[in-house]
Amino acid sequence: MKINLDREMQIFILSIIVALVLASLLILIPIWQLIILAGIGAGILNKTMKKGTLSGAIGVFIYWLIYTIHGMITKNTYVLLDQFGALIIGPGFGWLLLILILLLGTLFGALGGAIGSGAMILIKPRFKKWVSKNRDIVQTLDNK
Repeated sequence: MKINLDREMQIFILSIIVALVLASLLILIPIWQLIILAGIGAGILNKTMKKGTLSGAIGVFIYWLIYTIHGMITKNTYVLLDQFGALIIGPGFGWLLLILILLLGTLFGALGGAIGSGAMILIKPRFKKWVSKNRDIVQTLDNK
């Protein structure tokens, strides 16, 4: 069975995979806010801001979901979330903290995707203009 996808959809799926890989690498660093870099990496690959934001959000959400499920299975994280939820809201609200964690990661991924795709939208026309203006310099660099 062969699936025919247009070029834009292939790039969208690739950018989600890039966000997953970058998120898995950035989880090794103890500063969780750097997860925005995974969204930026995904957003750079897309042409539109909508797809860049969506790919960053989906990629980071999927990885954080896998990471929290792994934590609940191996490290018994849900018990800790349930106890923390009991302190803040009341007993039995660990699931709400889990949803808030996933939502926060998704928002950071979406913000990174918007930043990455927005930066490429701004930079790409100017870069093409610079290359066309300095074509002889670029050609001499290619020949070396």
